[in-house]
Amino acid sequence: MKKQKQNGFTLIELMVTIMVMAIVLGIGIPSMTDFVRNSRMTGTANDLLAAMHVARSGAVSRRAPTTVCRSANPMAATPACGAGTGWIVFVDANDVDGDGLPDGDGALNAGEEILLANQGPPETITITTTPAGSNFVSYASTGFLRSVGGTPSATGFTLCDSRGNVVTAGANSAARAIVVSPTGRPQILRTIAEITAAGGC
Repeated sequence: MKKQKQNGFTLIELMVTIMVMAIVLGIGIPSMTDFVRNSRMTGTANDLLAAMHVARSGAVSRRAPTTVCRSANPMAATPACGAGTGWIVFVDANDVDGDGLPDGDGALNAGEEILLANQGPPETITITTTPAGSNFVSYASTGFLRSVGGTPSATGFTLCDSRGNVVTAGANSAARAIVVSPTGRPQILRTIAEITAAGGC
């Protein structure tokens, strides 16, 4: 009987193939990890920036105070402002004391309209505010920042993960910062120098 020739990999060919795969994975996996981290950071910064834009435009269009506040239960039926990792945007306009004017007390009261709710960033991202303890941004009907009960609105937010304020792609930092001007306009900062000036990680 005529023997059929069997085609396949030799042991040396198999070893070379495994070595090439190991090199490709060694290069590709760290890059993919950084890509995922950068995407999460960018998404969180954009979500927070969008919340401020919604609040500012809502204050101007409704001619009423509108507030972005941190919340531990933003997706609940009746969320509350506090020191959580999520945030809510609401029209801070109920006349709680009956004087005929919007109170703008920085707390979500019954009947106040919620414009946006966000459960917040992944656990790997932390957000700190400037000044410390100001866990809200409140807009007057003019679109300018306002204080609530003597406490000023936050004018800066620094977003950090385990990498800190280090260079990633280009000149951008792995961290992000959002600053809010006195006129109420928010802006994302991306460079190491800008984030250092905003408080750093």
